[in-house]
Amino acid sequence: MSFASNVKTELAKIKLDDCCKKASLGALLQLNGEISINISGCHVTFKTMNNTIARLFISLIKELYDLPINIIMTKQNLTKSDVFNITVDDAKQIITDYDLFNKDYSHYTKYTKNDCCKKTFIRSSFLANGSINDPNKSYHLEIKCRNEELAIYIQMLLNANRLNARISKRREELIVYIKEAQAIADFLYIVGANKAYFDYEDIRVNKDLSNLVNRKNNCEIANEVKAINAAKSQLEDIKILDGKEEIDSKLIEVMELRKKNPTATLLELITLYKNEYGKDITKSCLNHRFRRIHELASDPDEKK
Repeated sequence: MSFASNVKTELAKIKLDDCCKKASLGALLQLNGEISINISGCHVTFKTMNNTIARLFISLIKELYDLPINIIMTKQNLTKSDVFNITVDDAKQIITDYDLFNKDYSHYTKYTKNDCCKKTFIRSSFLANGSINDPNKSYHLEIKCRNEELAIYIQMLLNANRLNARISKRREELIVYIKEAQAIADFLYIVGANKAYFDYEDIRVNKDLSNLVNRKNNCEIANEVKAINAAKSQLEDIKILDGKEEIDSKLIEVMELRKKNPTATLLELITLYKNEYGKDITKSCLNHRFRRIHELASDPDEKK
């Protein structure tokens, strides 16, 4: 299964307190419930490709309403995955209790008064219409919402936990999303996906460490290339000045040292200078002498 499927399966198995059951069912219905009315009455249909989420929805309907349920399995067109179409018959009471025709989010607060119920509402919103990218690839979590009021309410609940959730529009849908890696990890912890949280953090730490090593290696390679190019330029200057009279003895020392050590870095030349001439030299002094050599090579008539 995908990372997202594993997260949802773990979340759907969390045991709910009695006060949280209405919050869970409310989120599932608000984000992924379809109302149909015909001569046989009012019906509510919930669709999911995850059978653990399907079982959660069925158990909530049975515990809270004990209404007749019909389940039809179909195939998703693109992935050919099983889709569970769960229809609740005689659902007028559910529609009334959850005010499913009302887009004003104020009624959501009726079943999200407690902190645990708020977290349950977030969790079930994600189960109903959320997704999370595999952290091996990128950092992104989102929940698709049908209207602005619902998106704002979910964003408010997420940001009450300092998750920096934002809202964007994609075609006709409103998306509540989180992009920061740490905030996504915090989301998993808050909604109770403990295994997914540790898996996510393990992947993230290894990925960040790998990126750090790559950046360090790239930096070291860049520094080596820079040192090689600098040494090449210095050797070209020295070639121009070879045999010239009236060159300062201090410049001659570093010219001879560079010719003997054409690939050495400045730091290596400092040690080699001490070994060769028995004197200390600083990096800035060595740099200054190479700059003076370059000036003389660029203008051979310039006096020492």
